[in-house]
Amino acid sequence: MRDKRENEIDLKSLFFYILRRWMWVLLAAFTGMLVIGGIKAVQLRHLENFTADAIYQDQNTVSDEQEELNEQLLLQEANERIIQNQKSLLVKIEEYMQNSVLMQLDPYNKLVIEHRYLISMNGEDSYEYVRDPADAVVSAYLQGLVPKRNLKDLSKKYGIDSVYLNELISFDYDIESNMVVITATGDSEEIALDLLQVMDKILASKQNEISELYGQHIIQLVSEDQGYITDNELLKLQRNNQDALVSMQTNLSKTHNTLSDVEAQIEVLEASLKEYEKQATKVSGRTVIKYGILGFLLGGCALLGWYLLQYVLQTKLRIPDEMSLRWDIPVLGVIDRQSNSIVFRGVDEWLLKVAGERNGQNDEVVAENLAVTIESMLRNGSELIVTGDVSEEKLNQMVERLQKQLQETQIKVVAISTLQSDPQARRKLFGSDAVLLLVERDYSSYQHISDLVNTTKAFAKPVIGALVY
Repeated sequence: MRDKRENEIDLKSLFFYILRRWMWVLLAAFTGMLVIGGIKAVQLRHLENFTADAIYQDQNTVSDEQEELNEQLLLQEANERIIQNQKSLLVKIEEYMQNSVLMQLDPYNKLVIEHRYLISMNGEDSYEYVRDPADAVVSAYLQGLVPKRNLKDLSKKYGIDSVYLNELISFDYDIESNMVVITATGDSEEIALDLLQVMDKILASKQNEISELYGQHIIQLVSEDQGYITDNELLKLQRNNQDALVSMQTNLSKTHNTLSDVEAQIEVLEASLKEYEKQATKVSGRTVIKYGILGFLLGGCALLGWYLLQYVLQTKLRIPDEMSLRWDIPVLGVIDRQSNSIVFRGVDEWLLKVAGERNGQNDEVVAENLAVTIESMLRNGSELIVTGDVSEEKLNQMVERLQKQLQETQIKVVAISTLQSDPQARRKLFGSDAVLLLVERDYSSYQHISDLVNTTKAFAKPVIGALVY
């Protein structure tokens, strides 16, 4: 469905769009007044603090030393941040080196236990396919193993954090022979075997799920190898971490020395600048007021310009009536968006009234009225899909309220939050009778709403209306 107003700009809507943000415009105006007026006041005070002779003789010296002081202050701040970051990183590296089991292992005599699993398809000859079906099964097992490591019990048993236990497990595969290989190591045979046992259980638990997706298959343990090896990669990793620790300690010491030099230089510059301080004189009030008014106008106009640009480039729903104007979808309810400020709530409500926008209600009243409307539009036994471009929390809350209101009828209300991205969710449209859209002002994009409308149209499912937050 093509957006009927995608190239139009409603001047009335634009006017009230900006007017409703009056508090921010005033805030920007006063901020501009304070900034520009304040800068001018500081400049005047600075100039009037010096006599003509003093300015002529000392202004270059003061300017240079003040600039150097500012640079030293920035350098001091930068070095303090560097020291803080270096200390934080140093603590993390030391903690890792101390707690990581992998870092404590002997790379020249590393215990390794390996389980090799063979995967074969039931009743299928892999020579009939260009690609062996078991290849997909092997990949699926590897994808399922990596994010499913639940090692909380082992962590509690051995007093080792799960992060460090995960370092002791590795996975590999052999596509040619359809093998999944799980390898575990540790500072004792017991830990390695326990890790393999957990991984074996996870592997077994994935079989039914993967069978449904890729076909029935058999997975069997064909070998368990155990031995001690020399791990050059582990040796390299341990050396790199140790070198990083030493380098970080050296850099931290150098940064401390640099900071000390900077602080000494700052003390010298501050003492020198005190010699040039003069008595303050009155600042011209008229000049400050003039620049304050200029700042007030510039600050307000700058934010107005930003809001204008934002309105022109905006691709999100602005007012509820756009649903019917753009997509011919009736608005069945509008949920009130109350002002965050109790003091100015009356002003915001008055602006909505002047703009002619529909007054919203709270979600409980809207749900009750919406349930009556749905009951009058759908026959008993119908199924209503509720979807849209709102947060999942709002979607589920509204569906729960509708289900409660319609519990005495036979109308089934189903929530779908992933209609565009989940093929399984789209299949639910086949058995439905109608669709209700939930959208939110300044959140739901025109493109997303159009996609939802087109999807329901493709499935020949009527959209009974829209609920606007």
